[in-house]
Amino acid sequence: MVLYAPTGTGFTYQWFVDGDIITGATSGTYISSFSGAYTVAVTDADACRDTSAEEIVVLNLSPMANAGADASVSVNTSAQLTGTASGGTQPYNFSWQPASVIASGASENIATSLPMTSSTVFTLYVSDANGCQGSDEMIVSVHGGMLGVAINAAQLLFAAGILLFFTRW
Repeated sequence: MVLYAPTGTGFTYQWFVDGDIITGATSGTYISSFSGAYTVAVTDADACRDTSAEEIVVLNLSPMANAGADASVSVNTSAQLTGTASGGTQPYNFSWQPASVIASGASENIATSLPMTSSTVFTLYVSDANGCQGSDEMIVSVHGGMLGVAINAAQLLFAAGILLFFTRW
């Protein structure tokens, strides 16, 4: 939110929030970045000083979602998703996507409901008490599993340092 002080030739300014000086805030305008009670002291060229009435600023900042670090699981196992939220106004509501592989319930900490068979990008959506929203993504990589090999006549296969030659009789 942009706050304005009266302007005039030779005026100097000092902005305050909740009674504390805001370091470096010495122009006729100030952009508030958090909630509080703002005032400005204006001094004219004759050193006459006046302080404004308080301007109450309430900023509804969006919550910040953190889906956690990327993870790796073995094929056919579940993944534990651990998310957090900060900022905004509590309480938070959590939702993970894709919903088709998430255990029921809306929680920041939840497990996949199906065994993981392929790597998947998960998105954590967070909404706060004011309806403001934030989101974050993480990837669960799946490793392991069976390796399928189809062999046709007269093919060469090199595996584990052994050269195998297959032929049809």
